[in-house]
Amino acid sequence: MSFRIHHNFITSSSMIKTPVAFFFNAEFPGGGTGKICLDIVEQLAAYGHPITLYCYKAPTTRGSLDYEVIEIPHKPNQKMRKTEAEALPFLIKSLRERNIQLCFIPGFYYRYTKELREASGCKIIYSLHSIPFWESIAKISKLKALALTSPGRMLRWTFHDFWKIHVFQVYKKRQFRRYLTRLHEVDAYTVLCEGYRKTLLDTFSFDKTLKEKIKVLHNGSKLVSSPSSQKDKVILFVGRIEFADKRPERLLQVWEKVYQQLPDWKLKFVGDGPFRKNLEILAQKLALPRITFEGYKEDATPYMDKAAILCLTSTFEGWPLVITEAQMCGVVPMGFDVCDGMREQMAPQWENGVIIPPFDIDAFAAALVKLAQNHELRERMSESVRTQAARYSLEAAAKEYEQLIEQLTISR
Repeated sequence: MSFRIHHNFITSSSMIKTPVAFFFNAEFPGGGTGKICLDIVEQLAAYGHPITLYCYKAPTTRGSLDYEVIEIPHKPNQKMRKTEAEALPFLIKSLRERNIQLCFIPGFYYRYTKELREASGCKIIYSLHSIPFWESIAKISKLKALALTSPGRMLRWTFHDFWKIHVFQVYKKRQFRRYLTRLHEVDAYTVLCEGYRKTLLDTFSFDKTLKEKIKVLHNGSKLVSSPSSQKDKVILFVGRIEFADKRPERLLQVWEKVYQQLPDWKLKFVGDGPFRKNLEILAQKLALPRITFEGYKEDATPYMDKAAILCLTSTFEGWPLVITEAQMCGVVPMGFDVCDGMREQMAPQWENGVIIPPFDIDAFAAALVKLAQNHELRERMSESVRTQAARYSLEAAAKEYEQLIEQLTISR
């Protein structure tokens, strides 16, 4: 099914823009990857590019810009490998019919990159929207989480999974092969920051051609027009409430250590997920006061507009959009030191955020008390983070995409 989303706008240039496709190999909303994909699509459409967005389930209409959305026919509830194989001829035919020259594949693993590139005649750009080798980290985190659920699973972790992961490095080697294959099959491979590019270059022995394929495209967030300067004494967690990677129970452990020292402060969880009920039970069991669970909110801006501090407790991240979104509202972010992306977003320390050694609950608690009890420090950091966030606006990110599109178009 195909439909167009229209908007009347005047572009700043009369030049004919390159037709570009985005193939979102999943169903919307698709978390942070889906959000940035839609935002970039709309911004590039505003710049005058003919944009076609392919997906298995169309997003609900968020804006009114002129781009085409094509739902790829597929059978529900079947394995992704089969869905991708069945959709490949449709995708190739559609790309050729529309004379699309460049196709971005954001974030999700796709098995038929080589076949799509050769048969469609368009250049393929794969965009990694997380930390390099996140798949192995996620797998290990999930297995560790499962090990805590029963004695049998703990035995499996101790005598099987641990050896498979840390001694024989099965998952790591598998991901290395996948990444190398992908790099050879695409025309450009984008990462979220220079630190991730360095990780790939340090991991593999690349020739000049492969090195030049790896590009940096930052994520961007929409600017908040007039954020409130009046902040309530509220600490926020915003995101998916899941144990394996987000680990929100760590914030409860921090709150247990600090709530008596912060009698005027409240803790709010904005989000939903499979671990929410367990988290609420844990909060009740620990008899922790002044905690509310707000549930999923499509737009968390009203909460960020009033809150003073944002806390992330993840085991791993890529480029958390929630940090930039919070900074745009003048909210000071705190989080464990788990990735280069967060370091870039929150540097320098105690100016644009607070980075905590992973996963030191005592250090997190001490830093939170310091920040919450020092009004002048919070005010100064609140001003600084707004300036920092402007560097990573959606407009700035879209310009980076445009530069890459131009480079690849010229090299055709």
